[in-house]
Amino acid sequence: MHKLEWLDEIFQLLVSWQGLGLQVLPDGSRRIGRVAHVAPEAYLHCIPGPLSGEEIVALERTVGRSFLPVLKDFYFTANGLSVFSDNLGVYGYRRSYQRSNFASAAAQPYDLRIPNVSSRPAGLPVTDLVVGYYTEDGSYTVMDANGAIYRISRDSSRPLENRWSSLREWLTVEVRRLSGLFDEAGLCIHEDDLLPTPATR
Repeated sequence: MHKLEWLDEIFQLLVSWQGLGLQVLPDGSRRIGRVAHVAPEAYLHCIPGPLSGEEIVALERTVGRSFLPVLKDFYFTANGLSVFSDNLGVYGYRRSYQRSNFASAAAQPYDLRIPNVSSRPAGLPVTDLVVGYYTEDGSYTVMDANGAIYRISRDSSRPLENRWSSLREWLTVEVRRLSGLFDEAGLCIHEDDLLPTPATR
């Protein structure tokens, strides 16, 4: 396991909204920046607690492929990600669908299995893994066999002219870009810019 210093830098940016509220759960999950204008118990960002080695192996088995080292290291740090009112996220290991504890349920990521097994886009190369999403248009981000990230529409494996060299570049560029679209109260002030443009490379 290797510490991802670049991911810590992203988390520090997200924590800048903790003045609006911070909830830390027993599993290490952090919900940052309460945004009551979205919903009474909504938070701007959620960083689910890390996965164990056994859970990462179970997740690999579930999707039927081994992860690249950078993705394993990501999951050793966080079990997925949801930022800027879930406008961008990273899939993870869904431990339970029980909703008796709202905070714990809300802190769980969307299941990596769904876009890679039960709802996998047709024509996607078997070596590639859907790792993230944009809720604005339902598009996916996919990691190829070399660790590069590209964006596709939900109903097709057709690339949408967005490509990043790595998980690090995608998250760093996009979290910084999105941070400029939200004010100190967690309100989106540039709703027309929630998706990356083709110039984002």
